[in-house]
Amino acid sequence: ITIDLGAVAICAVLFKLDLDKGLELEGNVEKKIERKKEMKKISAAMKNREKDIQKLNVSIRVSADGETREAPIGVLQSGAKQHTVILIGPQSYTRDSLFSAQLVKRDVFARSNVLIVPYSINSDRTKPVSGGGFGERTEEKEAYVAQPVGEEWDSYIQAEVDDAIAQGGEKMKEEGIVIVVRNDGEVIRRGVGMVPWKMTVNELNGVTDEEPASVLN
Repeated sequence: ITIDLGAVAICAVLFKLDLDKGLELEGNVEKKIERKKEMKKISAAMKNREKDIQKLNVSIRVSADGETREAPIGVLQSGAKQHTVILIGPQSYTRDSLFSAQLVKRDVFARSNVLIVPYSINSDRTKPVSGGGFGERTEEKEAYVAQPVGEEWDSYIQAEVDDAIAQGGEKMKEEGIVIVVRNDGEVIRRGVGMVPWKMTVNELNGVTDEEPASVLN
């Protein structure tokens, strides 16, 4: 019996290639399964944090001369039917976001019960902004802008940043993170980058793209 050694060698190589490919595919499947499990854990953690948001304190303006009062977000949700948009990122991001909000009609946020809470992750949290502060920018003085108060914010923000990085990488922290909270306490959107204010305010008030009416009109 004559054995074609060349053919045997070719079969051996093809077998190894098939085996390697099979192992690679198996590894990819395992990675996808693990990734899916990780995303489920993150989603569950995000859902659980809705209760934490309600306990966070903010300082809100209650008069034109800059007088402020502190209250938990949950109290503002139940008592004043207040929606909340939390901005997380570098100070340049939070300031740009507030400036873009200022370009919207001034009474839109008040009429729509939307409160904006900027949290600058690279600023000194031991020096909270006070009403009428000399270093305060005009967009930070708007009545619809509230300041985060208390150490509880630090752990909450860190958890949001960690989950965002786990899903999209370190760039998420620099691009800015947006948490949109309806007045019933449910987080209806988490996003990255500049806020589309018209869409966000409409969404919080139940106005869809298909409806001709807009709370910005």
